Amino acid sequence: MRVYFTSSVPCALKLNGIFLGVCDDREKFTDITPEEEIFAEFVPADGGLLSANCILNKSFFQSPPDFCDLYLYDCGAHIHIREFSEKPGNLNVIDQKRINGVLVTLFHNGGIHLSLESEKDFFTEQLPPQARYAEISSLTLNGRNLISLVIPEEADSILLIYDKTRPLFKNRVSKFEIKDTLCADFAFRDTAGHIAHSEWKLGEEGFTLDSYSVQETNQVNHEDERLIPYLFFEALLVHGDFIRYLSPELAERKDELHDYLGKFTGVCIPPSVFYLAHGNINAVGLICPKSENIFEIRFFSATIESGKITNILPVEN
Repeated sequence: MRVYFTSSVPCALKLNGIFLGVCDDREKFTDITPEEEIFAEFVPADGGLLSANCILNKSFFQSPPDFCDLYLYDCGAHIHIREFSEKPGNLNVIDQKRINGVLVTLFHNGGIHLSLESEKDFFTEQLPPQARYAEISSLTLNGRNLISLVIPEEADSILLIYDKTRPLFKNRVSKFEIKDTLCADFAFRDTAGHIAHSEWKLGEEGFTLDSYSVQETNQVNHEDERLIPYLFFEALLVHGDFIRYLSPELAERKDELHDYLGKFTGVCIPPSVFYLAHGNINAVGLICPKSENIFEIRFFSATIESGKITNILPVEN
């Protein structure tokens, strides 16, 4: 079985003490058998982070540790080290404000944490490392005073909104604006550059989606048969205009697609080992959640005639 490795931060990858190279968003791989017991070490270049270690065996591939995501497919697996623990240190308050009678504290204690404390309630959660640069502020929507936290990322921001100590909204947005509703854009950064424009109404129970539309921002060749399967699956995932890629006969059965394909949350290019196992076919990987940090990648190919998809077939093992 071929196993690929990636990491959210640059780190040294060692298997049974042997250095395989630097692991980051550029994948490393090795071939192993599930019956082996391999000690894997991920040693981050950042000296303030602890190593992430695990044993690759049958138990790992059934229940991986919380710090990684495991992607399984018929001819291999992909292990992504999502997070590293920080080395222990003294508690350090990064920012603190009192908003609407709530004491909002952003602090460091072996990681970045947020606490919300009112006279009656208390709430806390751990946030990603970039939250140390978060902006805490108040916002008013429909006459209600809320607390917002905006965590900057390279291209997007993570927007969190709380009603006193109650979480209301948490999502990665490319931009947002407060009007009579919460207007938020989501950039998918896929082949067609889909961007979703959404509006969220605030009610007693929280936010509900009021409107949603999708536009393409990239210039792509919609007649390129190599791209059509990717464009179709990506448009279907984001609820865009996927029907444009289907033959009239298949378009009539559009309501059956989700049951046929299963619930998927991402679209990916097959790994190199896929072509060694299945040959040179134009297939697309659909990422399907199995549990909190285990995903199954299912591969599908498409039959194309006159620039339209006439059939969608699972790639057999």
